Amino acid sequence: MMYMKNSLVVGVLLASPWIFWQLWMFIAPGLYKKEKALAIPFIIASTVCFAGGAVFGYKLVFPEAFTVLLGFSDETLVATLFVKEYMPFFRRMLLAFGVVFEVPVVVTFLAGAGLVTWQQLLKFSRWWIVCAAFISMLLTPQDVYTMVMMLIPLVLLYFVGVGCAYVLSIFQKKPSP
Repeated sequence: MMYMKNSLVVGVLLASPWIFWQLWMFIAPGLYKKEKALAIPFIIASTVCFAGGAVFGYKLVFPEAFTVLLGFSDETLVATLFVKEYMPFFRRMLLAFGVVFEVPVVVTFLAGAGLVTWQQLLKFSRWWIVCAAFISMLLTPQDVYTMVMMLIPLVLLYFVGVGCAYVLSIFQKKPSP
């Protein structure tokens, strides 16, 4: 069963461009032409950000997190990893880091659609830091390292999204007559 579940996760990762395209096709009918022009950048950015988040979690967070989690053992207590418990945790964390790295795409999309401005996003940044801390607390195991390693990208990527919204606002300005 573990092979089937892992194959499903890898299949979803490989199919993510198609999934993002379908998500876009669901949203696109309700948008104007200028907003529809964002389709290809949206799909590419979503795929790259999701894969980047999964790689970030796999390469940077997981090795140290497991060192910390397994460090609770001593002479009397031996930590043992069971594949049955490890793989669901591993898949959930990969998915969580992939979704977290979608923050700049979502923020830029909201600004591109005209729902928010970069000024509003900047004013909301204090609240976003609190929300990001809460999100990282919910999505990670209850150790400080993984929580901080999710919190930092959440906050930084939010500000990347605000920067993208600012650049987008410059390009969307209409020339004055």
